[in-house]
Amino acid sequence: MELIDKLIEQGKKDFIIIEPREMFDDAIVGYNEIQNRLIYLHSTICNRIADEYQNENNYNLEESWEMAVDWIECNILAFAPDIGPIILFERENGEMVEYDTLLQEIENIRE
Repeated sequence: MELIDKLIEQGKKDFIIIEPREMFDDAIVGYNEIQNRLIYLHSTICNRIADEYQNENNYNLEESWEMAVDWIECNILAFAPDIGPIILFERENGEMVEYDTLLQEIENIRE
């Protein structure tokens, strides 16, 4: 049974699911019970969206990844930053970091 189905069976509700599930469920890497938010891996979401752009629009790999990143920023991260899914980024060293943390680091660099 998938994580979302288990959570629903346990009576959890009102968490946001990225749709379509058949495209994005395998990007789920966890659940934050305190915040009632699913946790998704950014690279897996990007791969799914980029594949769609390549297949449907004949974009090259670079264009499709740019479109995928834009799609995630506009449709997931900006839409519901405090209640939507948590998106994890994997750094080159393998460390996982949340989107909000990356934004803060970028702000600190700019200052």
